[in-house]
Amino acid sequence: MKPELLISVILFVSCGSYSQDHNFRKADWGMTKQEVMNSERAVFNDGNPRILSYDYELFGLDCSILYVFNRDNRLKGSAYLFHEQHADKNQYLEDFQQLRLKLTEKYGEPEKDIIDWKDEQYRDSPGDYGLAISLGHLVYLSSWNSNGTVVSLILTGAEEEVNFGVNYNPADHTLTENGSLEDL
Repeated sequence: MKPELLISVILFVSCGSYSQDHNFRKADWGMTKQEVMNSERAVFNDGNPRILSYDYELFGLDCSILYVFNRDNRLKGSAYLFHEQHADKNQYLEDFQQLRLKLTEKYGEPEKDIIDWKDEQYRDSPGDYGLAISLGHLVYLSSWNSNGTVVSLILTGAEEEVNFGVNYNPADHTLTENGSLEDL
């Protein structure tokens, strides 16, 4: 996935929690980068001033764990970004449905379930839905709200590349770019 698209997806789409005691995995909104690094046990992959990346496998799917920080070095969002490559693009829909079921087991029925056709060229051809997703014609989105965190499962694409992930963000958006934490 292109870094610009990844960051846009993470910042645009909101998402939820890993355990009842924390907002995402072992981290809480507003933690510093060092605190997050101390809490994460997955294999460190990469980092820059605003993002930490770890390698992981979730329900048999290879992914990156991403932590996104504001300018004040406070955790403001996180995500699982999946790297599975499928020759049959419809397999991405199966991955989405499998993960949607797991998230529904944990958080209950989604607050939002959206299937959005941007271009209806393949709408009457279910065998081509995976292709439609990879072209940016079709987007799947399910979201939950749990313990002050919005969890969003998204399947989208562009230029024949599929983007699939689960994003986690504070529901109240108190972690603005200036690092305001008063509502935490």
